[in-house]
Parts: sequence; structure tokens; C-alpha cells
Amino acid sequence: MIKTERVHGGLHSHHGPRKKKATIAINGERIDEFWLIDKMPNGEDYGFRDVGPIPVDLKFLRGRKFDVALAIEDQMYWDIDLVELHIQVGSKRPSVMGSMLLGALLSSLVGLLPLVFETIAALLKAKPE
Repeated sequence: MIKTERVHGGLHSHHGPRKKKATIAINGERIDEFWLIDKMPNGEDYGFRDVGPIPVDLKFLRGRKFDVALAIEDQMYWDIDLVELHIQVGSKRPSVMGSMLLGALLSSLVGLLPLVFETIAALLKAKPE
């Protein structure tokens, strides 16, 4: 997360909207970019105060080197008061395709429950005494 605690701070420029941008790169690969679209409250500049959280692919954590680069265009300003890096390890999440398959499987199982109950009820009724 990239935060600004000052009232008149953050990523800003008097050029806008969508005329200036900032980028964030890790190990030379761009992971996000921010276009200045909205006017900041109580001012004439375009921009925003806080950026983040930005999810980062785990492939960047495999090596020993982890370089984060913030780049802004000319006539842009980024007043940064705090940068936080949160590394979360061990929480594996299924991929989008895995989530979709799991959801389809669960939906199918839930859809079969009434049929299973009807079959059990029919077998219990037909059971000779």
C-alpha cells in the first residue's frame, strides 16, 4: 500500500483527466498503472491519495531480489508518507477455472439431493413388511 497522511498530498497533477499516469513495476515488469481521472477534494489537481492494496503474483517472490519501482510522468507529483509491503504466504487459492469447476460440482451435488431423497422415500414406502 502507498499512503499519504497529509491533507494535500498523494499522486497528483494539474493536467487531466486521463493525461497523466503512474506505473508500479516489480523486477522490471509492470504490475499496475494509475491514470489521473478525478479532481482531488478541495483542490484543482487531478489524482488520489492512497494506492493499494495491489495483489502481486507469487512468481516475483521466488528469487532473492525484489525491486519495486514507482514511475511518474513529467509534471506529476507523488507525496508519499508511508509504504507498506505485506507478504502473505501459505494461503493458496484455486485458480478462476478451479473455482468455476468447484462451483459447478457443488451445484450438481445440491441439485441431486432432492432426487436422492425421493429415491430413498420411494424405497422405504415399497419395502415389504
